[in-house]
Amino acid sequence: MIKKFNKICSLLSAMFFLSLIGGCKNTDGFENVTTTDLRLNIPMLETATRADVDGTELENEIYTLRVLIVDKDNKPLHNVLYNKDQLSNLIIEKVPVGSVQFWVIANEASVGMNYDEGGWTVDDVNGVKKLRVNDTERKYFPKRGSEFDTENSNEKTKKGLPMTWGGVVEVVPQTSEEPQTVNINLVRNVAKINMYVKHSYDKEIQLTNVSFGPFMSDCIYMFKKTGESIPDVPSDAKYSRIEYGTEFGSTGFPISLPGKTQTRTLTIYVYPSFSTVTKEPYTLGFESTLGNFPEKPILNSEGKLITGIQRNTILDIYVTISENNLSLDYKVSEWGEEIIDVPDFN
Repeated sequence: MIKKFNKICSLLSAMFFLSLIGGCKNTDGFENVTTTDLRLNIPMLETATRADVDGTELENEIYTLRVLIVDKDNKPLHNVLYNKDQLSNLIIEKVPVGSVQFWVIANEASVGMNYDEGGWTVDDVNGVKKLRVNDTERKYFPKRGSEFDTENSNEKTKKGLPMTWGGVVEVVPQTSEEPQTVNINLVRNVAKINMYVKHSYDKEIQLTNVSFGPFMSDCIYMFKKTGESIPDVPSDAKYSRIEYGTEFGSTGFPISLPGKTQTRTLTIYVYPSFSTVTKEPYTLGFESTLGNFPEKPILNSEGKLITGIQRNTILDIYVTISENNLSLDYKVSEWGEEIIDVPDFN
């Protein structure tokens, strides 16, 4: 009887010890959890307030953020449009444990979309699903920098620039009050063109018209994988030329160019484009009080043509006018964060 009693006491002691170990590993209320709260970390929110980044504050602003989450069977789990005031500590509650797919779109209104109402246009490109946005009337892009600044300085009209991020997230069981962090590394879906002009004359001259060749696309794919061979724009995209100036009623023209001084005369936000699709070189032409300069291919100092304009890049074009001669040069640089891996849009 005594031996049996000792065995019972020993067993109870062991069970008590194991319960203490278990208590160290688990927080009360988090045993057998099947969902987890997720906190979204959005670096672009910090970028918008930093002075050392390449881009104005308005270019980095996030006015709305669409967060779509689907499970491994593409069943929607979450589809909510958040406003700017909700983003500083954005927590999505009770996301099922396991693999989930995130699709995140910032400033969807900047390309005329409202995904509360559907409108998910998906192309199948060689077995890869791509979310497409059409802008056949070019209502949203290309857009001049001055127009963008005016639009986004007005509370009623501000829309920002389109940005996206997508990725698979492994949601793990929650073991504390602290949510799991998911980094949302947004990438701009447009490119930025800056045009700088200088001339060799002592006197001021007037730039009256500027023309760009047919490389303005009317559609775009919203998500992009690193190294993906599929272009940023659909194969059936239509390209058009665009002209600004006094002849077309453009604001800010004519543009005054001081003598022997380099001046940034124009900024344009554009959809990506590729010369392999347009089948034409990227060209630029001018009209000024010194004379007219017909469109000519844009070459850099090494004589290389522009082969494409990718999303989230900056194309700086340098124009020099001297003795009725027009010379062009260009430089391409990354615009903030690099493109990251994104799965197919299903």
